[in-house]
Amino acid sequence: MNNTATYEQIERLSEIYKQVSHPVRLQIVLFLQQGPACVSELCEVSGISQSATSQHLKQLRTARLIKQDRRAQQIYYSLADRHIQILLSNGLDHVKGAGCDETHTR
Repeated sequence: MNNTATYEQIERLSEIYKQVSHPVRLQIVLFLQQGPACVSELCEVSGISQSATSQHLKQLRTARLIKQDRRAQQIYYSLADRHIQILLSNGLDHVKGAGCDETHTR
């Protein structure tokens, strides 16, 4: 496996991690793993105002982590691609200890 990356790829990956490092944005992206959702659903899940939710969605869209789709009067948000879902699933597995060497010490 070739793990070399260009500087541009490293910057892009760093931006992805930066965006999901905020708990609300991470919560939104994790919720979107279940499928598309509108702003009101995301407000309910995150427990913040529509205005604040929209600001987080804008950042996630700018980072190309989510996409939007207009359906009649509603805008639905979904993950931009399957790679984002895999990245988050791997991160959760790591946090939960799946596949981690529990004997590893700092």
